[in-house]
Amino acid sequence: MGDGLMQVENFQPFYRFIPRYMDDLRIGAKILRDHLELEMEKEERAARAKANEKANAAAATEKVKFTLLRLFSRQYRPQVKLAFIDDRRQKEIKDEMERQQRMSRVAGPSIPTSSRTPPSAPSTFSESTIITESSSQSEPQSDDPLLCSR
Repeated sequence: MGDGLMQVENFQPFYRFIPRYMDDLRIGAKILRDHLELEMEKEERAARAKANEKANAAAATEKVKFTLLRLFSRQYRPQVKLAFIDDRRQKEIKDEMERQQRMSRVAGPSIPTSSRTPPSAPSTFSESTIITESSSQSEPQSDDPLLCSR
């Protein structure tokens, strides 16, 4: 107030223009304009989004109505019924598979299928190393010293 910007006469403030502060006034005005533009853009975007939301909801409602009318018209009734029956069959199959899986889990752990060997699969050992009652008296014919030792 000592620089003379404001004067008081009859208890009323009067502001004076001082040209040396013109750059500060321009900067302040620019900041205010930019902020005002940003706020206006935000409001416009919000209004557009709200209008689009209403339009999209109306379009979705119309699409559902059209689809339902089309599906339940006389022309499409047999197809809808067949699709429903097919869906129920698929669900029954899936439920049965899940039930069998649950039953196999409840039955207890069994030997993993990867460690089982089918009965028709050949043995990994040579026949001369297998000791049976008839060959237990004779010496194995294998050349491998680990397999021959008893």
